Amino acid sequence: MSSDTRSALWSLGMVFYFVEVLVVGFASFLFGGLSVMASDGCSADNVMRICSQEWQSVMTYTATGVLVMTVIAMSVLMGVVRELWTLGLAIVLTILLPIVAFVFTHAIVTA
Repeated sequence: MSSDTRSALWSLGMVFYFVEVLVVGFASFLFGGLSVMASDGCSADNVMRICSQEWQSVMTYTATGVLVMTVIAMSVLMGVVRELWTLGLAIVLTILLPIVAFVFTHAIVTA
């Protein structure tokens, strides 16, 4: 692969990755907030996990926390390795890991 092609792919990929991080970050905040809103219908004597303040905080911040950790880890990996496959891996993991974390946490809270 020529140097110009590699440079163009890095530039295009980094722009895509930046937009993806913004969109996934917004979605993480949105779904975290919606999960807490689901507990608004809880009564005072309800013992379900989703009705407790601790679990509401966990639901709110899990996907966002995983997103931040993924972006930091992938940025370090891309900076150290400097290969195009790391950018592709970052793009895939940045979408996949927050979704998996949200679904896993939601399954625990609503079980």
